[in-house]
Amino acid sequence: MHKLLLPLCLVFSATAIAQTQLPLPSFGSTFASTSATRGFYFQTPVAITITGLRVPDEAGIGVQCVEVTSMAGPAPVYPTTATGTQVFYASNVPSNVVIPCKLDFPAGAWIGVLGACGTTTMNSSYSGPQSGGMFASTLAGQPVTLHQLLTQTNLATAGAHPYSGNAQGLGQMGRIEVFYAAPPLSTAVGLPAFHTTNSAVAATRGLYFTTPVSLRIRGLRVPDETRNGVQNVEVKRLSAAPATLPATTSGGEVFYANNVPSHQIIPCNLLFNAGDTIGVLGACGTTTMRNSVGDPAGPFVTTIGGQAVTLRRLTTATNLNASQAQPFSADPTGRIGRIEVYYELVDGNATATLFGNGCEARKNFFEVFSFSSPVDLDGMSLRMEPFDHDAFQAPYHMTLGPGSFQMPPASATVLVPGATPAAVVLSTSFPFGGQNHSTMHVYRRGLVSLSPNLNEPSYISAGNFCSMSWPRWGCWHELSSHVVKYHETGSLSVFTWYMVPSSGVAGSTNTNTWQLKFDRATGQVFFHWYTMHSPHTWVVGFARGGGLPNGGRDLSATPSHGFNTGAADVDAPTLTTAGTLPVLGATLPLVTSDVPAGSQFGVLLLGFAPDNINLAAFDAPTCFVHVQPVATDAFVLTGPTTNLPLPIPNEVAFVGLHLYGQSATYTPGANPLSLLFSNGVDLRLDVQ
Repeated sequence: MHKLLLPLCLVFSATAIAQTQLPLPSFGSTFASTSATRGFYFQTPVAITITGLRVPDEAGIGVQCVEVTSMAGPAPVYPTTATGTQVFYASNVPSNVVIPCKLDFPAGAWIGVLGACGTTTMNSSYSGPQSGGMFASTLAGQPVTLHQLLTQTNLATAGAHPYSGNAQGLGQMGRIEVFYAAPPLSTAVGLPAFHTTNSAVAATRGLYFTTPVSLRIRGLRVPDETRNGVQNVEVKRLSAAPATLPATTSGGEVFYANNVPSHQIIPCNLLFNAGDTIGVLGACGTTTMRNSVGDPAGPFVTTIGGQAVTLRRLTTATNLNASQAQPFSADPTGRIGRIEVYYELVDGNATATLFGNGCEARKNFFEVFSFSSPVDLDGMSLRMEPFDHDAFQAPYHMTLGPGSFQMPPASATVLVPGATPAAVVLSTSFPFGGQNHSTMHVYRRGLVSLSPNLNEPSYISAGNFCSMSWPRWGCWHELSSHVVKYHETGSLSVFTWYMVPSSGVAGSTNTNTWQLKFDRATGQVFFHWYTMHSPHTWVVGFARGGGLPNGGRDLSATPSHGFNTGAADVDAPTLTTAGTLPVLGATLPLVTSDVPAGSQFGVLLLGFAPDNINLAAFDAPTCFVHVQPVATDAFVLTGPTTNLPLPIPNEVAFVGLHLYGQSATYTPGANPLSLLFSNGVDLRLDVQ
């Protein structure tokens, strides 16, 4: 926070400002009050630095006061108030000068500006009546809306008071001149020349490449040669080149925007390391995708950061305006879909990435949806991978993807489960809980079980989902009866609920389609949610049977390192860096938290390579060692949370080095080993 009492030597006239001024509405009147100050707030579409502030002094008062606040979001409607973080304050400054400052804000930040002239009376420069408390302005060439901001206090005496907004269209905003500098979008990736616009209802084109340098993508724009007016873009982080048509790849989405005016560069802040493969899809339009395709056809060689890189065509057979995160493919001989990609080179890439789960596990996992919280799983896949098939009720590791929804063939068997579940005899048996099962049973409300005697309750709830007597997978719902399609492909047994009407009436446009796949060769299970529109009550997930409703979670927020299930609920410690990056020369906090009660001491494991050692053979089911340790450090627990500072040498030779960490606690009775392990942390050391 900057608090400024400015002597004359620190101010300069408005004519000396070389930066850009944020456009304001025209002057309407001076609002005078002893206990009220007015201003405006906005969300910046790009990263900016505010360099100067001045309150227009139409009443000739002679002194001004201003305040800048970092806000968590839009201001609440008066009389409700909120309090943000004051980042700048100045009072009793001559009103004929611009007050200098240097306030950095990232793209997407909410910024509040209050200001008036005077001391005992606040004289706010009110906008004209035509603004109605809102004003369409521009910032660094991007549209931005200014909204009225008010505080029922005298800003000259002090700042950091509660503030409010006003209902849309009401009140007038206080005018404060804001001068700013916006960092330029440094470089655009070179693209092939425009060839033509490819139009398709359900096809979006783009490009992919492997970056030779570390970079941040700061902006995206789809060329709109046919003047459609809106654009849609999606960015993917890929582990390798995507599958070539007609095969598809899924996952990796890190950014999506649709219906953005096509004259704008869409701001973003996406970090990629050297060697990462980046996919970008984009088109203009809504019901029809207008793809700007390049000339010549095939790969295009350009440069990024002065190094050669080859762009290749990426394609998806979907309408990007209507849906994101759909399967996509490489098309090596096709014309590249042209999307402008603006980037900045990154000097250092220190990262701290969590992975693995240690011992953390739940018997069940599920999410409950209702009328007030509809299903949000469209286009998502979840894999259940068993640790082994030998132990009864074998534990699973859950991760997002891979794989994708498969449309059932015309030859699929139609199942019509009713009061009695429909039995499906498998061509080969499915391994689960140390046994091989040759038959599965499909229940009429979205469940698949290994038993025909699930004793399915009539009321949909988390408690009933978990308490049924046998293991079950599925999307338990309260919709009307419907058919289920079954087919086998390779070792997969595939159950598909296809276009189930939300209203329970055939022909409803709000339909639900999802799929369960059981891999008879590996014991893996896949959930694929294609389109889910029902506002009814659902319980989605897996339960072992006869248990309490433990294991509820937000499935759409599944972390990249996934989560575990086991034969019993296990709470384990968590290891993080408290949001701090492993920068050379700094001290990194390694924080062990969520330590179970009764734990007696802890051990920190450090090494230069990751591992995934299953401790089930040592009577610690669902427990894994994630590090090949070269050093260990026993430590005294200070309660549920213990911080171990780790000094990092300031040695250039360590740039890019990966250090892996994991903590363990001695917790008698937790398992026969009395040891509980945390997740792992992958620390990439760098200069920033």
